[in-house]
Amino acid sequence: MTVVFKFKIAVDDTLPGSKKFSLTPKNLEITNLKVLNEGQEVEMEQMMIQSVVNLQLENLKREFKEFPFYMNDLLSKNPKEMQCLGFNVADIDITFKKSQAQFSAYFKKTKYANKALCEKFFQELQGAPNKLKEVLDPAKNSALAKGMEEAQAAAAGDTAADPWAALNDAFAKGAAASQAAHG
Repeated sequence: MTVVFKFKIAVDDTLPGSKKFSLTPKNLEITNLKVLNEGQEVEMEQMMIQSVVNLQLENLKREFKEFPFYMNDLLSKNPKEMQCLGFNVADIDITFKKSQAQFSAYFKKTKYANKALCEKFFQELQGAPNKLKEVLDPAKNSALAKGMEEAQAAAAGDTAADPWAALNDAFAKGAAASQAAHG
């Protein structure tokens, strides 16, 4: 099955301090659908199912609305830790040329705003490779490593392999721990 979703992106920069981006969904349809019966394509059923689903999706189009977002909102949500790297995002722009979109980000130099924040941030950055290695290490019995091993077994043809089982167990344990901590 192939599903196509089309939308329009517009930029309104008439107010320099309040640039507005808007995303407007335009179309959602199934363009290719295969129905098999004992390994054989059943064209009549394919066409009927595709037509019925596309009619329902056509009705859904009436519900599509514009999703606006403002540049000031995006820029105000920049993480404070970015300043520790010596820059911050000053502006974001999207331009359209022919059938392509170009996304641009403009930066400004900054100084450390908070030395304690930056020291903590740099310690986290330095420790990140070791944390990632720990998460991926099968000897540490991590859920992600187990999931990856199961996925490799499934790709090799093992029908009993379940890549999601270890992750689901980890999520369940995390949820139970969170409930216990919050009463």
